[in-house]
Amino acid sequence: MYKFVIKIIIIIFIILFIAIITSCKEQNEPKILIGYQFEDVLLQAEKEQKYLCIILTSQQQQHNTIDLLNSQLTGDYKSLPKKTIFNIVDIFADENRWYEKWLCPISIPLICVFSPDGALLNLLPDLRSESFAYMKKTIKENQTDDEYYYYNRFGMNKKQYVVAMDFILKAKRKFDAGHNIDSLINTAVEKVNYPLGLFLKMKNEERQHDSFNMIRTSQELLSINTPYELLLYNEEYIEAKKILNPSFDISIEPYLEVNSSVIKIDKCEYGEKKPFFVVLKNAGKRPIKITMIETSCSCVSFLGNDTYYVILAQESIHVPFDFYAEQKGEIERSCYFVSDARNPVIEVKIFATVQEE
Repeated sequence: MYKFVIKIIIIIFIILFIAIITSCKEQNEPKILIGYQFEDVLLQAEKEQKYLCIILTSQQQQHNTIDLLNSQLTGDYKSLPKKTIFNIVDIFADENRWYEKWLCPISIPLICVFSPDGALLNLLPDLRSESFAYMKKTIKENQTDDEYYYYNRFGMNKKQYVVAMDFILKAKRKFDAGHNIDSLINTAVEKVNYPLGLFLKMKNEERQHDSFNMIRTSQELLSINTPYELLLYNEEYIEAKKILNPSFDISIEPYLEVNSSVIKIDKCEYGEKKPFFVVLKNAGKRPIKITMIETSCSCVSFLGNDTYYVILAQESIHVPFDFYAEQKGEIERSCYFVSDARNPVIEVKIFATVQEE
């Protein structure tokens, strides 16, 4: 009987030991989630009182992002999984496009570090070792700093940019929850004046039946019209147009089409110029005004006398360009057409094969 009791005690001890070892292992393993929505993963971070790192990437880069993340969470950074939940997000999926509209990132992957209560603390480019060093520092100090500069489209220093984006996010979350965000969004727009902030301000004024300010904010929103913003915030601009003109009908607005969204230039020799055309067609019922033609590189030159065109309904024009082979190999460039059509920006890719000598 005594031996039997000893055996039972030993078995219980072994089971407890295995459970403890397993539990410790699980706690040290990084919690890497994929595609969780912001509010869901933030709720989990709040519950576990952990920091949240959302890594914005593309679907094509997802597996590589996971591998890089696992490889970094060792050595000096092996303690991060104890304090942090990681969520990898495809920024180009429809349900995640708001991240791009919110942050206007210049490049991805981009690491967004949040406190357990959802405050944005830092934005870190790529998945380099330096990014994880500053992630660790941010979590340790629980605050935003100016170090490890992150380039942004607003020309702001790092701390100003992070604080401004945090204000915009807070305003968006409160608006989505049904609250009046008047004072919050006004402060946010003072910090960074760009389409998403103005759109939230406009929609809040519409909700509060503040017609005077709603119209003024709509006009301010529509006055921001660079190609990048016209392309990214197309839906927001349409809503602003509907506020200014209640009879606005998107179905009868002009629509710009191209004969091909890809131009291929083969057998081009180094230093040679190759002419090509882009055919633009107005598939709508009203004239289209082409207000801007831009190229991504000096090796693609617009040959027209003026960048201003008017295309009548159901008619087409040929827009002339030159491609100059200033380097060898496979080359990818773009040209952009900005107009008052309901699809305000059209991009045409140029692929060239420049032969080696």
